[in-house]
Amino acid sequence: MGKNWAPMKELLLGFDIRINDFSEWPEKRRGQFLLRPEVLLPKSVDDMVWARHPIVEELLEDELVERNWEFHPFHLSLWLLQEALVDNQIDGVSIIVITILPEDDVPPMFTAFGSDHSRGYDKRATYAFGEWKERPEGAAFRPLGYDVADEWETSGLSNCGYRFPEDSAIKLEYGPMLNEHGLFTTIEDALPFVDVTDERVEEHYPFFVYGLHELEL
Repeated sequence: MGKNWAPMKELLLGFDIRINDFSEWPEKRRGQFLLRPEVLLPKSVDDMVWARHPIVEELLEDELVERNWEFHPFHLSLWLLQEALVDNQIDGVSIIVITILPEDDVPPMFTAFGSDHSRGYDKRATYAFGEWKERPEGAAFRPLGYDVADEWETSGLSNCGYRFPEDSAIKLEYGPMLNEHGLFTTIEDALPFVDVTDERVEEHYPFFVYGLHELEL
């Protein structure tokens, strides 16, 4: 199921607000879902792993109605999120950038999702806002790492449980590559895990590499 990836060029999907909840994961959950169970507070593109603030869902629904979009835009602009934080006096959160590594046959301004990568770009397609730049809109971001997740951002790294001892070899090979957030440090480390996860979790195929970058406040 190996994929052909574009040169190491990330496309910007958009911005998000995640809650900095310092409640550590229980040991049982970490043992089942993480390749590095010692990571107490994993981060992920998956909002079931790293929770999204409810204000984002409200903003997304507003945008959906205002723009008459037929599909969910998934992520919003930086200025809109910053304005929402100020207006609603929200703290204890992180603004993050979410990027994606496209396959090499996908147009540079579009990331095609769907089980067959249809050129028709069905309603599940997500618009990418162009190539990721380190200082979008003049803001500074620091890299958190790279996740591997499906088209709906369900993480194959931290939200598709492992079976041991069957998956022990995966843990031994890839666990040491993960950082303190439970993410891959480099795209090069994440790419082979895409193929592993495509085969291990076939019901969520295909998987992609997502980058997470946190706004420096």
